[in-house]
Amino acid sequence: HEFFSFMATPNFWQWRLVTVVVLVLLLVINPSSAALRDLIDAARSANNSDAVIKWNEVLSLDPTNGEAILQLGLIYIGGENTVQGIRNFERILDMENIDMSSVKLAPPQLFSLSNFVGRYRWNELEYKPAKRYIEMALSYKPDDVCTQSMAAILLNTFPESIAEADESLRLYHERMDALIERSATTGPHEHRLDIDPFTVKMVPSLTDDPYSHCFLTLFYHSFYYRGDVAAATMKYFQVVTSVFPELLYTSPHVTRRRLAIPPQKGSFSGDESDISNKKLCVKRKLRLGVASGFMSEHSSVSADFEGVLSKLDRNIFDITYIYLKSKTLGKNAKFIHDERDKLIEITKDDKSQGSPQTRHSWLQHAHLQVSELDLDVLYYLDATMSGFAHRFAMSKLAPVQALSHGHPITSGMPRDIMDYYISWAGAELEYDVAQQHYTEELKLLPAGKMHQYYENRIDDGKSVIDGMPFDKLVADGRAISFREIPSDGNWYLCMQKPFKLHPEFDQLISGILDKDPMARIILHEENRESNKQIFIRRLQAAGMRMNRVHFVPAQEHHRLLALYELSDVILDSYPSGGCTTTREVLEIGKPVVTWPAKLLGSRWSLAYYNILNDTKLNEAVIAGSAQEYIDLAVQLGTDKALRKDIEQRVQKNVHKMFQRKESVEEWTKMLLNIAPVQPVGKNGICVNEFSWNKKRDREEMMKDEL
Repeated sequence: HEFFSFMATPNFWQWRLVTVVVLVLLLVINPSSAALRDLIDAARSANNSDAVIKWNEVLSLDPTNGEAILQLGLIYIGGENTVQGIRNFERILDMENIDMSSVKLAPPQLFSLSNFVGRYRWNELEYKPAKRYIEMALSYKPDDVCTQSMAAILLNTFPESIAEADESLRLYHERMDALIERSATTGPHEHRLDIDPFTVKMVPSLTDDPYSHCFLTLFYHSFYYRGDVAAATMKYFQVVTSVFPELLYTSPHVTRRRLAIPPQKGSFSGDESDISNKKLCVKRKLRLGVASGFMSEHSSVSADFEGVLSKLDRNIFDITYIYLKSKTLGKNAKFIHDERDKLIEITKDDKSQGSPQTRHSWLQHAHLQVSELDLDVLYYLDATMSGFAHRFAMSKLAPVQALSHGHPITSGMPRDIMDYYISWAGAELEYDVAQQHYTEELKLLPAGKMHQYYENRIDDGKSVIDGMPFDKLVADGRAISFREIPSDGNWYLCMQKPFKLHPEFDQLISGILDKDPMARIILHEENRESNKQIFIRRLQAAGMRMNRVHFVPAQEHHRLLALYELSDVILDSYPSGGCTTTREVLEIGKPVVTWPAKLLGSRWSLAYYNILNDTKLNEAVIAGSAQEYIDLAVQLGTDKALRKDIEQRVQKNVHKMFQRKESVEEWTKMLLNIAPVQPVGKNGICVNEFSWNKKRDREEMMKDEL
């Protein structure tokens, strides 16, 4: 998630200094006594470290002194105590037990402060204070496009109820609709919204990167299953491109190739001769660009795609990896350094010079880099987890562009930019229903085969991820290995990130506690105290006894595997479910109780069980309602014989999920299917999904004969 990256940049601190100067110049001081006046004079002339001492002495004489609170806030923000600095700013903005008679801030300065504080609180995923201060900023500058966009895009990351979540989504649509309507009535610049230059000057970070400041992430839409995710993301795209039309770039080579070879998307009959007639055969390999914001070692995106990508036939594909590297995420994944392939790392240069409002010169350079590759297909592994990747994807840099499930929601972009969303039929509803969830044309890998080539994450009692053994932790048992949790009772574990646990999940774990008096619910601890308290209030409102609910922090991978092994029942989150988690649990030989919802992100567990292909196993773990989810979980938790049988069924079939060569074959056919041209293979013959498949069939027959 792309949080306040600008806070670590030199330019940000320069703007803080400018803000300090502007605010100080606007102060009007009315000291109440000679001693206090002398102390204030000394504080004003002191350097930062001495000033902190002096201003705190002022507060000891006058605890409500507005100037001292403001000046300390500015010093803290510019130093290493950002949290206290923000709290001081909030006291100023809220007039919280504060004497403002000595401080006069004009509306422009109050706008700057409240906008800054609101954006900080959103960075901390504290929805309610973020909303309050962003709306406060709007009260000082109601027509400000940047602040209107921030207010619109805010989604409640920790709603206290389903009604509160629904209200957050309602506000999103209402405010986005207002911005879209405003963009259509802007006079000479039709469908254009402009960020006010005054706002750029007054709010830190806007000069460096207004996109990151004004347009909050789409990430959390993937957990709002009660809404229309395609409509929501499409509105985001409309507003963003109204503010930043330069994002809608089309590479010259795409235009040239469109004129030379008219697109034939969706017009193939499925017959090999039809494809051969309509797709130009080119005497070269297929140029495939693979783009992502998450190509670091052990990232979920790398774990999903590296198996297939590393095994694609390099006699057919010429691959260039495009790493949209907005921040350092650890070591690069090994697969992107394959000597057979090329790698481009695209970063945002904070010192780049461009328009003072957009500063997208880095993006212009990136466009040229990718355009020079003359790609046939540009394939995004993800586009909505990173704002950096999302804005890059708004350009047309290849004749065919496709997105996949690195993050399982649509891009919201029209099909003349993002042609396809490639998903897995095994994890989707029927096609006509599933298509409604995407703005792209939906393409499906077949349901009866694994969609990815997965390597095992466990090797002889060790975690492949951190190289540490977990079998000794299991042998030592609950009481020794996880002392923070009472070792008795039936352990029901859900270690999905807390923001995935929307209020719909509360009734499920409450029902388990009611039905099983020996149940202990173990959940991933939220590390922000304010959001943790929201979660606790939700659980209490659902009637839960909190002495049977236990929160554990994020675990090292080998400890997490041991925790899975020592738990009686693993619970899938709802409405958004697990993917990597489910594979790891199944690999250990434990089942996951799941309740599939309508969107892709909730249906991975269902799809994996269908690959395992055991009817009795499916009946024991896949629910069709809230009550069935509760019943299935408690049956597994309380019936040891049933649990042993189900675990044995998992262990017998789990090999079907790993190292599946057919996933590479299906991806090869899919990429050849969407490609605008037919490449020539090593034998000099044109290759498409049919001819390649026949070649594979002949090779398999020869192997069988041998």
